[in-house]
Amino acid sequence: KKQEQKFVFIQTIQFLKQRFLNIHSYICKLAKIAEINYAQNANDAPKSATTVIDELEIFIPLDGNIDVNSELTRLKKPIGFMLLFWPCAWGLTLVFNFSGDLKIYFYYLLLFFLGSVLMRSAGCIVNDILDRKYDILVERTKSRPIASGKISIQQSMIYVIALCVLALIILIQFNNLTIILGFGSMFLAFSYPFMKRITYWPQLFLGLTFNWGIIM
Repeated sequence: KKQEQKFVFIQTIQFLKQRFLNIHSYICKLAKIAEINYAQNANDAPKSATTVIDELEIFIPLDGNIDVNSELTRLKKPIGFMLLFWPCAWGLTLVFNFSGDLKIYFYYLLLFFLGSVLMRSAGCIVNDILDRKYDILVERTKSRPIASGKISIQQSMIYVIALCVLALIILIQFNNLTIILGFGSMFLAFSYPFMKRITYWPQLFLGLTFNWGIIM
């Protein structure tokens, strides 16, 4: 029975991977078609997708609240929450070898994914609040919402509290030990900005934060 469940699990993963590749290919084709149509309508040479988006800013206020919020929470850069999520997924997959329950596996996988997005977003906001005086002096970070004054510290703290409350609702779906470990990860996540002030190796500390999920 366990072998059958493993086979179903592998088949499911392969199916999801194939669907993702198909969707990615479809989106690329749509983008290419849109690019060609845009060029034909403008009686001009084909333009890159970046150029098209830049020109669309005339009609769509990309610097509105939605855009500021996505910059504040770094949702435009999913690599961050994926770095948090993958260790959780690895640990959960190891546990699957003992339980063999696909329903529970995908349920907790979804919870870990949502928790990773929420906590990474909250951590980024706290980092930006604490580093705002330094960010304004650095070319790479001076346009961040808090450093540039697009959003106030008070509003940012409200976002942090809201994100943490949502993350707590997800965390209490797990057992007691996982909940305790989850609270431990908050200390790591929110103390990272201070590590940049006391050590030349803050990324080593951040690595511990990102990989805490495999213990959970």
